[in-house]
Amino acid sequence: GLLSAQNAKGVGIFGCDGYAVFSNITISLGKWNGTGKEVMTEAIGGSLTVPYGGKWYTALNTGVFLRVWRAVVVHGGYANFKWLVKADADCVFFPNRLRDALVTTSREDDGGTAYMINCKYGLHGPIEALSRKAFEVFIRGIPQCDTLRSQPWGEDKYLDHCLQLLGVRRVLAYELLDELACGEKEVDCASSHVAFHPFKDVKGFFSCFQEAEAHGAWPGDALTRTWPPTIPEKRKL
Repeated sequence: GLLSAQNAKGVGIFGCDGYAVFSNITISLGKWNGTGKEVMTEAIGGSLTVPYGGKWYTALNTGVFLRVWRAVVVHGGYANFKWLVKADADCVFFPNRLRDALVTTSREDDGGTAYMINCKYGLHGPIEALSRKAFEVFIRGIPQCDTLRSQPWGEDKYLDHCLQLLGVRRVLAYELLDELACGEKEVDCASSHVAFHPFKDVKGFFSCFQEAEAHGAWPGDALTRTWPPTIPEKRKL
């Protein structure tokens, strides 16, 4: 599958300083980078099946991801890092580019309580980056966000609204993601972005990955000293 293929090459989340893969079962993803330690998924228990609905008929998966976030706490590895990243399996993600973007963000925020908005329409789920402090505020504040659970939202919109409710700082970082659902155009894997989505089969995933490596314009004009970017969000969430 996609994750096993990424793990075999040590790319995507497997190129981060630390990582974990959460599922409803424990399975092997093979050896890291083909020769390293065997990587196992972390079981969160319960079903991953969710209904679809809302304005855009998306997966109403907030409940599943609340289980995942709580499993992240139990795992504990997050505490060793200033930032956490959640990435979907079909998201072509370059950790080295994210490190560049976080340096810019941290310069303004001193690595404090913040999360990154990756699309002009708000937070989109393929890649989500939040500081460790923001994550801890979120975990403690989940009960305060109970009223949001009645909304027909996916986990990304729920997370965005919950973090806003809890007073966490939003940082506009549109260089994080190039995806059809955000740009209303075909994804350009040679563009100046940290991640590209969606690529749901191994061939398509690595075709994008190789194009980005061979012809990618990173950082191009993606990172500037002006923060946040002057491009406004298209609508208030």
